[in-house]
Amino acid sequence: MNRISFNDNRKNRIVDLFIGPDNVLRKDYFHGVFPEATGIIFHDNEVSRYVGIPRDENGSFKFEWSPSVMYELVYRDEPQNRLISSSSNSSKIWSWLTIAGSLVFIWLGSMISSLWSNLYEDVLKNMLYGLPSSIQAKISYTIIRTILLFIFSIIYIMSMEFAAVIFIKSAFKKIKHYVQDIELDNLRYNPPSPVSLAL
Repeated sequence: MNRISFNDNRKNRIVDLFIGPDNVLRKDYFHGVFPEATGIIFHDNEVSRYVGIPRDENGSFKFEWSPSVMYELVYRDEPQNRLISSSSNSSKIWSWLTIAGSLVFIWLGSMISSLWSNLYEDVLKNMLYGLPSSIQAKISYTIIRTILLFIFSIIYIMSMEFAAVIFIKSAFKKIKHYVQDIELDNLRYNPPSPVSLAL
């Protein structure tokens, strides 16, 4: 029996299979070793391109196999496409949630500043125009409003810090992935060839 080698790019390993005298690689044998593979290709040096090995009527591979050739496996692109589509969908959802959360935080910030402004106006009115009989009640009411508004402001500031940390980490990851996806060959500077001066 002859032994031929396959380069499994998906699992980063070299696997040897045995071929009988009839040069037929059985369908069940092939799928038993490579259950996710759909075909076989190899690089033909004579034509300088990849060539696919056809199947026979039984779905097996019959070919003039060469022990000196490294055969490669072909996989479906559907799982990868699904992964990309699912990741893109989750990225879109995360972007929309980020926008909605930003709008909510902006609205809360404007509301807090408005409440502080109203409280300041009420304090001035009570100090300037308040009647002596109602000063005690108004002071108590103002103190309660101030305490509640102060607590609410502290919670808002802490939430902003927490959200800012998450946003910075998310932005850093996106920038990191973007930099890693850049092909260095495209950034390489190719100096122009010197112009020959004809004398």
